[in-house]
Amino acid sequence: MGFLDFFKGKSKNNQQTPENKRPLPTPAVKNFYRLNVAKVVKETDDAISVYLQVPTNLQGIFAYKAGQYITIKQEVNGASYLRSYSISLCPQEAEAAGAFLRIGIKRKPGGAVSGYLVDNLAADATMEVFPPLGNFIPDLTEPSATYFLFAGGSGITPMIAIAQCLLKSLPHCKVVLYYANRTAKGIIYFDEITTLAETYGSRFAVWHIIDEELNPYVVNALGFEPLKGVFYAHNFVQELTARYADALADSTHFICGPMPMLQEVEHALYELGVNAGNIKIEFFEIEKQTALPATDSSQPESQPPAHLKLNRGDTLAKVHLQGKTHWVVIPKGDTVLNACLNAGLDAPFMCESGVCATCRASLIEGKVTMMANYSLNAADIEKGFILTCQSMPETDNVEVLY
Repeated sequence: MGFLDFFKGKSKNNQQTPENKRPLPTPAVKNFYRLNVAKVVKETDDAISVYLQVPTNLQGIFAYKAGQYITIKQEVNGASYLRSYSISLCPQEAEAAGAFLRIGIKRKPGGAVSGYLVDNLAADATMEVFPPLGNFIPDLTEPSATYFLFAGGSGITPMIAIAQCLLKSLPHCKVVLYYANRTAKGIIYFDEITTLAETYGSRFAVWHIIDEELNPYVVNALGFEPLKGVFYAHNFVQELTARYADALADSTHFICGPMPMLQEVEHALYELGVNAGNIKIEFFEIEKQTALPATDSSQPESQPPAHLKLNRGDTLAKVHLQGKTHWVVIPKGDTVLNACLNAGLDAPFMCESGVCATCRASLIEGKVTMMANYSLNAADIEKGFILTCQSMPETDNVEVLY
């Protein structure tokens, strides 16, 4: 059942059912639900996996596809936060593991929530969880011959689920994973990735990219020689041309990691002639959870900072948030919310699908187009409210007030 089907009503049977025979009621989707933590597994020094048990009457609502995420509501030191975390098991693997959902959480620099959860979350705790959302999913109805997955850091969390899904569901496809980390000990799900490679042989190729220099002992312990250094667009072009030139014609690409990595991989794929429609990007949580950047007190807030650079088609946004004014560049084709999050602003959001209205703001100046709107009525729009998660600017300048 699709997300919006829950708002359309259901057919009802007029026959009376004895009280003890009635199934447990299935609540509406547009809610947070409290789920029990079945177990917490330490994956690295700074990353954990959280296994969430879903009651029988909620399993329809929490059904998901590989690549989607859930949003949690977490209180830390008296303040309430919303944070989204990718699901890191495909549905088939989740059922086999005895837990319906698994998410990966990595400590983020400046992150108010991630560090708290990594240090404190334990089995038998409960979490307030909004059902799965997201379009970072493979289309199994029109499969490609080869899927390339580019992950950085905890960007592996949706990728491990996508890899499992593709290998299980499309027996003739091949999957190639490029996984970048600063250090070898920072590799999340190392054993699972290795097991997948051993299980599927030539159908699943893994290339680890490690920034640090590794001594022979570490390389021997890893069991492979990683690609070295920070990869830029030209490195990815050389790598893909050397190993997979013939596979690019019928390929789909998924990218999830820190913003610099996303941009380098995307530029490389465009240079290699990959169609934009075959490239899927998931913005990494570190961009959404960093502390607000320091501002130059000598720069009047009424004027944009001199360091901001606009490319052709970009929009300059003046954003009023939590009593402060910020200047944000919105790249062509991006939304107001994404640009704010990528600039380090703690803008409110939850579903990112135009349903919950958590990201609602007033449009003071400029014009935007909302791709979807399931929560604002005509009166709201008349008053100038927009859903920033769905709003793409149509003018060179916009001004919004959260």
